[in-house]
Amino acid sequence: MSIHSRVDQDTARALIGEWLSLSPPSTVESSIKVTPTEALYTPPSLTHPDEHASRSLLLGILHKVAGHPSESRPFLQESARLAKEHDAKWVGLCANYELALLCLAELDHRPVDDGVWKPTLAMTKADTYLDAAMSFSGREVEMSGRVESRINMVKQQMALRKEKLKLEQL
Repeated sequence: MSIHSRVDQDTARALIGEWLSLSPPSTVESSIKVTPTEALYTPPSLTHPDEHASRSLLLGILHKVAGHPSESRPFLQESARLAKEHDAKWVGLCANYELALLCLAELDHRPVDDGVWKPTLAMTKADTYLDAAMSFSGREVEMSGRVESRINMVKQQMALRKEKLKLEQL
């Protein structure tokens, strides 16, 4: 499920450029600019809603890999929305799981005691995304058992983090 460890930043940027060049254009903006090159082929147009959802999911993941985690959120949110609208279970499951991980990553990179950032909010959002991911899971989704075990593992890590941060039960 995770391509994070298999793709370096340069490859991620190249893939982002290629996938942003597909038509119709993505509705989400990216700071990673597409540099026009002479293509050896004309890429096919995305015609099915699940293709749009999949592209947004991959763009969200790749923006994290490319070092732009804040830009990944709109792509992942779009992917989750499209997956829900068009019953793309696997994409919806993955998009919500990635959104939960993004919330937890932000918790790691923001000071807890700055008076503004509320760790309970990040934990609540992450938990909501994990529940949404589980709602897409089912017997008809291949590998759902593996994903469910990952979600449960993240929830256990969140419980430990809550305890460490001395947060009240959410």
